[in-house]
Amino acid sequence: MKHIKTNKQSGFTLLEMILVMGLIGIVLAVVGTIQISGLRAFQRQTGISMSHSSLEVALADITRSLRNTTEEDFGEYANGLAADGNVYQCRDGALYKNNELLVGSVTELSSRREGRRVTVTLTLASGDTQDIVVSLRR
Repeated sequence: MKHIKTNKQSGFTLLEMILVMGLIGIVLAVVGTIQISGLRAFQRQTGISMSHSSLEVALADITRSLRNTTEEDFGEYANGLAADGNVYQCRDGALYKNNELLVGSVTELSSRREGRRVTVTLTLASGDTQDIVVSLRR
């Protein structure tokens, strides 16, 4: 009986390996790009939500002070106001209460008084504005 030699080898050629590695690289690049853009959108939305909730806390604090203030004790000036013994002022892109940081990303604080009624407007760095209207005590 004769033994026939066959030159069969199992495995992949170098060309096949390079092609597969290239395809895997392209798929990973696409998936990575999608992941990164999703993460950036999430971070941006989280930042906006945090700014808005910080703004609501600041507005609640100002509202509380205004409700406890009499007409004689209320004071308003450029980018600030005084109410219930507290001084609120906007400077350096943030809102301060008695020189302590209350909330960041606020570019403007304005107030308008009509009799006992006071309208306070806060403007965020994003351009969003929030108004409150409060009546002062007599």
